[in-house]
Amino acid sequence: MIKTRLLGVMGRQQTLEVIQEIVWKFLSLLAHLVLAGSIAMLITDCYYQHLSVQHGLIYALIAVLSVSSRLIFVKLFFDSKETVAEDVSNCVRNEVIEKILRIGNPYIYHLTTTHVGELLTEDCELIEAYYSEFLPIVGYAILGTGTMTMLLFAIDFAVATVFLVAIVIAIILFALVRKYEIFSYIRYIKAILEAFSYGVASFALIGDIKDLGQSHIGLEWSMILFYLCIEVFKPLIAISDMLQDGIISGKAVDEFFSFFDIREPKEGKDGIPNEPVRIVFDKVAFKYESENVIENATMIIKGSTAVGIYGPEGAGKSTIAGILQKRNRNYSGSIKINGTELSRISQNTLFKTLTYVNADSYVLKKTIEENLQIGNPQAPEKRIVNALMVVGLWPQVKEKGGIKMTPEQCDFTEGQMRRLVFARALLKNSKLYVFDDITKGIDDQSKQDILKLIHQLSKDMGRTILLFSDDIGCLKGMDGIYEIADGVVGEYGKTKVHN
Repeated sequence: MIKTRLLGVMGRQQTLEVIQEIVWKFLSLLAHLVLAGSIAMLITDCYYQHLSVQHGLIYALIAVLSVSSRLIFVKLFFDSKETVAEDVSNCVRNEVIEKILRIGNPYIYHLTTTHVGELLTEDCELIEAYYSEFLPIVGYAILGTGTMTMLLFAIDFAVATVFLVAIVIAIILFALVRKYEIFSYIRYIKAILEAFSYGVASFALIGDIKDLGQSHIGLEWSMILFYLCIEVFKPLIAISDMLQDGIISGKAVDEFFSFFDIREPKEGKDGIPNEPVRIVFDKVAFKYESENVIENATMIIKGSTAVGIYGPEGAGKSTIAGILQKRNRNYSGSIKINGTELSRISQNTLFKTLTYVNADSYVLKKTIEENLQIGNPQAPEKRIVNALMVVGLWPQVKEKGGIKMTPEQCDFTEGQMRRLVFARALLKNSKLYVFDDITKGIDDQSKQDILKLIHQLSKDMGRTILLFSDDIGCLKGMDGIYEIADGVVGEYGKTKVHN
């Protein structure tokens, strides 16, 4: 039920945040128990006419402190839950993206692009729920039920023993539900636990009334025992409420680790000089199985220039982009970035140096802030707003409520979605940007806005740009244009198509 490996992947900080959730929830329970105890003492003093003004003020103070502290602990619990959810979401997405980059193109033999999309969206949300909701409830149930059971043993050993046996049976039933996924039985387990609580509480109360008459037990302890009998199963009932969701989200965790366990290729270890990116392709070729996709590609992309690569759909533009990202690894020839062979460059260095954006880049069903922080998780609000201003989205985002809104709430068009992706790329602040058909399928105004931004990236910010497109008009004004035709790459107008 508890995926301990997930705790290791999330890291020490996220694990401490989950423990924090459990602690705040447990402290709110203790505050509730103190309140119940003070009420029992107040009723007892009233019953025996021992209540003084001083005692009354003390009970009132305890009640106020208990209620206020419980409210504070509940608030802290939900704040911690929100923090954990956000951190886990970012951590899982980063792990998936980095794993894909480390594996390269062979990942397509293990799972589809749709599956990757599910890992980054639906599965990520399920893992987030498992880590921020289900795990803390399990931890709280263990701590809360254990504490109340020990209190029962201190008051009435016989009643506590009955409850202990019932708790063991409940845990066995939960384990069976989890193993055989018989979710329809969860509501019966919950009903049995509630009925058992009130049943034993009633019998205990009857027994206590008899003992009360014989002065074997005080009235206050009789009421506390009754209260504990009713409350002791509530943490377990909370698990039953979340058990089905916990099992489903647990499967998402298993999916994550099955992907995480895919064998990775041998990785380079070199860095590259910290200067504008210069790329040299020398007689590069690439095959998909036995089919030649790229033949004898020779190109020189100078630092801080914008270079276009033109070719029809299916000509091999995305293949070259994939080679640069190390997704397509089995190429022949030489590719050097700032003098270092691509195969020798570490994936971490390449990830920091290169940002790839295509027409299918994901916009998550999250807030604009969360979408942009994928490009830079530490980006403050000011930088996010600046990025939105650069791409011309800030006025609309501001009008709709700010960066806490989702793209859907801001009524973004497809072209504006593409500009949002561009803003995310800007926040990463890479030295090399690879844009693969980024202007495809959007309105003319958005297309012109994006092309203008691409030129600004190169000329004003000194970034190296590769723009792949099947529309030669989009490459107007580039510092150079190469063309792919029948797998051969050459300067535009000089390939065999034009001869």
